[in-house]
Amino acid sequence: MHLGAQLPLLIRGLYYEGRRLAEKPAGERQPDEFAALVAAQMPPQFARDALRVTKAVFNLLAKELDYGEIAKIIATLPVPLRSLWPAKAA
Repeated sequence: MHLGAQLPLLIRGLYYEGRRLAEKPAGERQPDEFAALVAAQMPPQFARDALRVTKAVFNLLAKELDYGEIAKIIATLPVPLRSLWPAKAA
C-alpha cells in the first residue's frame, strides 16, 4: 500500500486494477519464472521480452520512487529476484 501511495494517479489506478488484497503472492522464485508470469499478463500488442520489460519497469521505479520504499520492496523478494532491480537500488 505504501508503494501504491507514491505512484501518480493514472499509474496507481493501473496498479490496483483487478487486485484483491486477500490473494497470496505468486510463488515464482527465479527471474525466468517471474518473467513468464509477467509475459502471461502482458497484452498481446506488448509482446516483448518480458524479462527486459520487467527490468525496465524496475529501473523506472527505482529512479522515481523513494529509495527507502524501494529497499523495503527488494528486501521482501526472494534473493534471485533481487537481481532484476538496478544495482544502485538493490
